[in-house]
Amino acid sequence: MPTNSGNISKYYCMKESFTPTNITRSLNNSTAQVDPAIIVWPYMAGVLCSVAAVLNFSALFVIFKFPVLFKGAGFLIAHLLACNAMECLTGIPMLINRVAKAPYIQMDCGICRYQHGFYITFNNLANWSEALLGLNRLAAIILPLQFHTVNRNLIQLPALLACWVLTLVYTVPPTADILGIYRLSETGTCAIMSQTAVTRVLYSLNAYCPTVLIAAAAFVITTKFARDVKMRRMVHVVSGEQEARRPPPLVSPVVVMSERQRRITKMLVMSFCLSLTCQTPVYILVSTGYNASNPIITVYLNLLTMVHYAATPVVFFTMNKDYRDKVGVIWAGLGGTTVAVGPMEDVTAIGNRGRVRPIG
Repeated sequence: MPTNSGNISKYYCMKESFTPTNITRSLNNSTAQVDPAIIVWPYMAGVLCSVAAVLNFSALFVIFKFPVLFKGAGFLIAHLLACNAMECLTGIPMLINRVAKAPYIQMDCGICRYQHGFYITFNNLANWSEALLGLNRLAAIILPLQFHTVNRNLIQLPALLACWVLTLVYTVPPTADILGIYRLSETGTCAIMSQTAVTRVLYSLNAYCPTVLIAAAAFVITTKFARDVKMRRMVHVVSGEQEARRPPPLVSPVVVMSERQRRITKMLVMSFCLSLTCQTPVYILVSTGYNASNPIITVYLNLLTMVHYAATPVVFFTMNKDYRDKVGVIWAGLGGTTVAVGPMEDVTAIGNRGRVRPIG
């Protein structure tokens, strides 16, 4: 989750030693009344994190069992699910542990440098994965004839590597107090406090660029989809007339999406809208500094991230028949039924869809 370090310098603590004064304050905190919202949050987060972990690892199991699902943008989908799964194993459990302990003990502010880097790294990489998926769809719409050239690992791997570099350059140096400093809040959340203009630029690149690309992709794809539906209706009307007329240029097969592309488009648009719905409130509250004066809000904003992680694999597997067919193969295998799968190409491009049919 992004944090605007310029607005939280008063909210995030400086590193303290455990002097007798601090020990006394820690004992007082343990007997003080704790906000019920903080008491409930770790249980809510634990349930969401567990559900998200199970769903993402299950999705990854299906993808790894059928390598054909890695083709094209399927590789980016696998990377997105892997980042979500790793976040549920590292960053989120550490966050839950800090929030649960913060009201009762005085924690070393330096703890964030060893824990929060996992949270930011995998969260940013998940956002970049969705941004690359958005660019992949934009290429399919804007450059349909060149799409098969773009939709290759030879292009996607360097792009993904660049995203890793941008993310690690932002999250790793602050562990040594270089370019920025990890700081802990009174509620157990962490943030990177920027010390240089370079850190602020890196923050903007990692926080806002993926969101802008996702929003642009969602807008362009939705517009194209709406226009395609309109053109298909026009073709249907023209074909129904007795006098045969040639369709206008805008309704040529090259421009109008196939039925398969339409399904993939719906799936990715739903994924992009889910991402924007869960992240936009975070950016608004952080940019306005509201989270700085209301630290409990910062804690609860993390629940949106967990909802996003849990819902993403559900969207992919409920709206993509290729994935559902593979789940059907696994399920049939568990029941002892032999299943044959027809030829299947890239699950994010044009091609024949694999079909599951029992033998015998």
